[in-house]
Amino acid sequence: MSRTGGIEHEMMLREYIRELEEEGYRVIDLKAKTPDAIAIKDGKIIAIEVLRQYSKRAVDDKIHNYDMFDDVFIQVICREIKKSKRIPRRYNIDKLLEHLY
Repeated sequence: MSRTGGIEHEMMLREYIRELEEEGYRVIDLKAKTPDAIAIKDGKIIAIEVLRQYSKRAVDDKIHNYDMFDDVFIQVICREIKKSKRIPRRYNIDKLLEHLY
């Protein structure tokens, strides 16, 4: 699949890759493919996705589509509050909304 997230998406992906590398992950940007990147640490392979907006369906689809990975890290760009949050594979919707808003 091609990636068409735009400049904001690419900037958030660059920033997120930098954060993960600082946490000790080896990150590979997949350049116009999905997932956006993969991260490797402690023998685990993790799919990395940046979403321009949150929707439960989008998150569920990503998690389902990437079930071959050990985990999925989803970063959401929240225009209203200008920050993003890492969403774990198994998330509690109330806790997620708490983090986003």
